[in-house]
Amino acid sequence: MGFGEHSAAWALTERPYKVFMTSKNLNSFIDQTMPMVWSTYYTAGEMRGIIREKSISVKIKGITTPHIYFELTTMGFVKKALELFGLKNIRHECLSGHNSGNEEIHYVFYFD
Repeated sequence: MGFGEHSAAWALTERPYKVFMTSKNLNSFIDQTMPMVWSTYYTAGEMRGIIREKSISVKIKGITTPHIYFELTTMGFVKKALELFGLKNIRHECLSGHNSGNEEIHYVFYFD
């Protein structure tokens, strides 16, 4: 997930999405900013997140040209964003993804 993490480190701290980190509102980031960033870069598909007590579920569906690149860079971006929000000991689990032949991408990020 390295490339996506480096992208998030730059985009969320230096430019162009730095403004979204100023509020430090994780709920707003998951509900509004993540889907907006997705639709800025990709013309197809929809990204949604659900926050739970110790995890965040992220799903992407409707991608017309599935590729592992989209999956790994996007999930790397999400992981780094969660770190920037101050979440600790972040681990992820891929429940479904393009690498395993699924049309929908579904990751769960766990944290302490």
